[in-house]
This record gives sequence, structure tokens and C-alpha cells, in this order.
Amino acid sequence: MARPSHPEPPEAPWRSGLRSVALLLVIAGAFATTSCRTTIVPPPAPAHPVVVHLLDHGRHASLVLPAADGSLVRYSYGDWRFYALAEDTLGNGAAALLWPTRACFGRREIGPLSPHGDLQQQLEWRSGVGIEAAYAIVVDRCAAAALQQELDALFESQRDRLHWQPAYNLEFVPHPRSYHLFHNSNSMAAAWLRQLGCEVRG
Repeated sequence: MARPSHPEPPEAPWRSGLRSVALLLVIAGAFATTSCRTTIVPPPAPAHPVVVHLLDHGRHASLVLPAADGSLVRYSYGDWRFYALAEDTLGNGAAALLWPTRACFGRREIGPLSPHGDLQQQLEWRSGVGIEAAYAIVVDRCAAAALQQELDALFESQRDRLHWQPAYNLEFVPHPRSYHLFHNSNSMAAAWLRQLGCEVRG
């Protein structure tokens, strides 16, 4: 499906390489747990625009937010055993979907990125995991900063229980809300996008 073009903010140096989000972004794969099509409508004309990135890893999604120093920070949510411990067996996967299980919250600084070269390749290399697609979404800088402050505070509150998982290149801590079929990494990413002022349908 064709996507109408969306002007990038002055502070975003990305004018090629990464597929930019237009007024309407249709993602068929990033939220594919239930094989639904999800439509994301970015906030119209943010007063102080900044670019965030939604990463589609195939089985799950993660969100990349810009830090004040210009670096990028990746955030992700999932089942503790399947994701944080990388015990991705069929049994653990089924358990994570069929009933509420212990959840994890991942965080990792991955930037800054170069304004030159393929941005999706840079995001994949920096994040250290495969990316099927990366989407640039223009939101308000204040909303992005507020969400990042909230997520960082949650992470720091659980730092004494931190677990490093090299398979996903993320530091994980427990998340207070259980993981299950209707509350997974994709629905959490959708909730974060709504906090950034996006409309998420599907």
C-alpha cells in the first residue's frame, strides 16, 4: 500500500535510506501476533518535532527514543523466560500466550547514529539483533522526553534485579505487568506510541 509523504523535521538528518512514516503508516508485520493489520497515525504537526523509531523484529517490536545527548535508547517488553532468559522453547512460548506470566522490560543505549548511510542497517547493527523493518515516526519532543523519563524511572527502580541477555543485546529488569496473548511486546509498543500522541488502530 502506498504511503503519502511526510515532511521530516529540521533536526532530523535522515532524508534517505530509512522508510519514513507519512500521515498514515500501515504496518502489516510489526504487530503480527494475531495476524492483524495495524494502522499508526502520527500526531499532526508537532510543535517541536523529533523522530522516534519503531523496529519490527518479526516476532516482536521495540521502540527507539532519542536521548538529550543525541544518542538513541531502545526499549522492549516481553515474557521473562522466553525473552530475558532466552529460553525460547515451544513450551515457554505457549505458556506465555495461554496465561499471564512474569514479564520483563529491556533497555539499551544504541546510538548515536551517523546521518550518512543506510539508517535501517545502522539501527540493526547498533541494536545487535535482526530487524525486518524500521519505521521513522515524527512526534513531539516533549512527549518523547516524558515517555523516556517514565521508562527510565521504571528501569532504574528495578536495576538491582538486572539481567543481561546477549542474545538480544538488552539489559532486562522485571516489569510489573504480566505478559500474555493480549498484552505482549506489540501491544506495549502500541501503548507507548499512544503516549507519544499517535493514534493506533487494529
